[in-house]
Amino acid sequence: LGLSGLRLPIEPGDMDVIASPIDFVGINYYTEAAVAWDEHAPLKCSGVPVHQEETKMDWPIVPDGLYRLLHWIHQEFPKLPLYITENGCAQDDQVVLDDHGRKRVRDVRRVSYLRDHFAVAARAIDHGIPLKGYYVWSFIDNFEWAWGYSKRFGIVYCDYQSLERIPKDSYYYLRDVIAGYERFQA
Repeated sequence: LGLSGLRLPIEPGDMDVIASPIDFVGINYYTEAAVAWDEHAPLKCSGVPVHQEETKMDWPIVPDGLYRLLHWIHQEFPKLPLYITENGCAQDDQVVLDDHGRKRVRDVRRVSYLRDHFAVAARAIDHGIPLKGYYVWSFIDNFEWAWGYSKRFGIVYCDYQSLERIPKDSYYYLRDVIAGYERFQA
C-alpha cells in the first residue's frame, strides 16, 4: 500500500532492484505549487491561488522552489551528485521577421525564466550543493504527452507543417551562457 491507501505496482523482486546503489539524483523541475489541506481530495490537499507569473501550462514560475528542492534532496542524499535533468517552460512562441528580414522567435519570457533558474542553480553551487549538470527542456518544440503539439518548450522553434527549425532567442541566450559571455548573479 502506498499513500492514502493507493496500491503501487510493486512486483516480487522489485525491491531488490530498487535497493541497488545509485550514482546520482536526477531532478525534473518546472514549478512549485502552493497547497492547502482538503479532506475530500485523494491526497488530502488541493492547489490554491498563487501570485507568481505563470507559463503557458499555467504553472507558477518559482525559481526559488528549485533551490528549496535542491537543498532538500542534498540533505537527503549528501554524498550524491545532483543533475537537473529537465527544466524549462512553455511559452506562446511566435515567428516574426527582424529588421533584416530574418525569421526570429523573441521568447523573452523563456530567457527570463532560464536566467532566473540558472541564478538559483549558481547559488546552490555556491552553497555547497553538488549540482553537476543542468539540462534545459527542450532542445526543439515537440509532442507533449497531455497537450500534443499545442505547448512549446523548445529553444528551437519547429514549424510542424514544413519542419523548418528556427533558433529562438533562448537558444542564443543558452549559447552565450555556455560560452561564458552571459553572467548572472547567484
